[in-house]
Amino acid sequence: MALLGTSTNLLASDISARLIGHRFSMFEFTKLGFIILIVVFLYLFFVGRHLIPKRIDIDKRKGA
Repeated sequence: MALLGTSTNLLASDISARLIGHRFSMFEFTKLGFIILIVVFLYLFFVGRHLIPKRIDIDKRKGA
């Protein structure tokens, strides 16, 4: 969530500085990062648990 997180962020900051004269600050992406974090957490909490297959009991499978 910081500018130093990935090389892509550094490249985007450099391109922004060249094109419009505004370089990204160190924590420019933090607000967006927190929003994405909350959305992904809510998705995994409510939807993700339904995507995991049900466990098969080993004892029942041996008898079949």
